[in-house]
Amino acid sequence: MKRVLMAMVEVGNGHKAPAESVKRAMEELFPGEFFLHVSDFARESGALVSDRALKKAWESAGRHYRAFRFLYRLVELLPAPGRWYARVAYADFFEKGALFIRDFAPELVFSTYTISSFVAAYARRLYGLDYKLVVFVADPFDAYSWWVEKDADAFIVASTEAADRLASHGVVKDRIFVLPYPVRKDFESAGNNRNAICREFSLEPSNPILLASGGGMGLGKVASYTEHLVRSNLPLNIIFLAGRNRELYSRMKALEKADSVCRLRVLEYTDRVVELTSSCDVVMGKAGASTAMEAAVCCKPVIFTDWIAQNDLAIIKHFTDNGYGWYFKKPAKLVEFFSGNYRRRLEEASGRLRSAGYKSGVDDIARFLADFL
Repeated sequence: MKRVLMAMVEVGNGHKAPAESVKRAMEELFPGEFFLHVSDFARESGALVSDRALKKAWESAGRHYRAFRFLYRLVELLPAPGRWYARVAYADFFEKGALFIRDFAPELVFSTYTISSFVAAYARRLYGLDYKLVVFVADPFDAYSWWVEKDADAFIVASTEAADRLASHGVVKDRIFVLPYPVRKDFESAGNNRNAICREFSLEPSNPILLASGGGMGLGKVASYTEHLVRSNLPLNIIFLAGRNRELYSRMKALEKADSVCRLRVLEYTDRVVELTSSCDVVMGKAGASTAMEAAVCCKPVIFTDWIAQNDLAIIKHFTDNGYGWYFKKPAKLVEFFSGNYRRRLEEASGRLRSAGYKSGVDDIARFLADFL
């Protein structure tokens, strides 16, 4: 049984979800052929200093987005010093991660996180190991310099935009493979349970359902935008996902009113994202790979409230340029949107997404990895 390590760091859902989705697909397509392990790599290897630092940085990203945008520009301008910084700042990750890989003895490492790729390449050089390294670029429409691990055997990207960005950083094109983004397969097959959702949450069936999400950590400005909509009392149904953010959950829960024209329902971390996405009319939140691509597969337009770094801005650009969604820099513009002829605009955006034919790439990537071995 061939051993495959799927290495990521659980900062948000955009690195974990692709790894887990591909793992499930490989188990379904090739039962008994592979030993597959998804690793929250820094934590599991015992690199707790790096693990805390990386996760703390992610949790603070929504508050310090200007710093992240500056760092993006800096690593693009000076990629070599940026790599040196990563090696020094996350030294325990490199050393303990390399030991973990040596002991795991994989035939293939599938990395969905930038620094995981650095560590995997370092381990191979340090111990003279003979495994293949495949990097999945988790940014669907971008590939900044830290995605470029020069010793990787292959790079999987979700778009020609990301492929071009990799090539601009010197990656030879025969190592770049464009495959659809690997959202969970059940997003493709999920039925529209809109009527049942309306009954369960006492929503008004004649009004659209807006699914507002701050992701697993409840990050971004989506709460502020939702508050403006609720106070405007427009005829809308809003399901707000607060994730694991208890403070945010309490703050938004206080706005729920049973008799309001704008009906708000607030949920904590939930395993019903597939059902809610497939049953809503539009998704709203900060620009993020998983949320945006899950919505695209379900043919749901997206309203973007904010972005952290330029890799997220690339998502906004792709959706707005193609008429799949909107970016409102101010909550007042969102209220203005829902005060106008928004139903036609939502229908047109959904139609464009249906014509685009987004699908999950989990099976494609699973077969690619199996063949690559």
